[in-house]
Amino acid sequence: MRDVYLHSNHGMASSLRHRQTKIYRLVRWIPPKYGWHNVNTDGAISNVSRNASDGGLICDQHGNWIASFSKNIGCCSVLTAKLCGALEGLQVAGNLGLKGVVFEMDNTITIHLI
Repeated sequence: MRDVYLHSNHGMASSLRHRQTKIYRLVRWIPPKYGWHNVNTDGAISNVSRNASDGGLICDQHGNWIASFSKNIGCCSVLTAKLCGALEGLQVAGNLGLKGVVFEMDNTITIHLI
């Protein structure tokens, strides 16, 4: 299992100078059960063109890449883009004949709608 450290800089303004505080957080990928697969999906919109895309990847319980996908879906909301990504992930997993899949997304509204 791989450990990944993410860091972000949170600026704190003061009247005399600008200070930054670094925050480190351990992020760990949790593999699915034996024989199952993770389907990670997302959707996003360009701030410039307002065009949306979705995409994702499928990996096995060892973290090995099985498949990936992406698609330009035109102009829509962020929520619609994320839902399209989930649907696309479901379709790809089904086309591969995968029976046990765990979906992972970064949007709780999308998860509740599904």
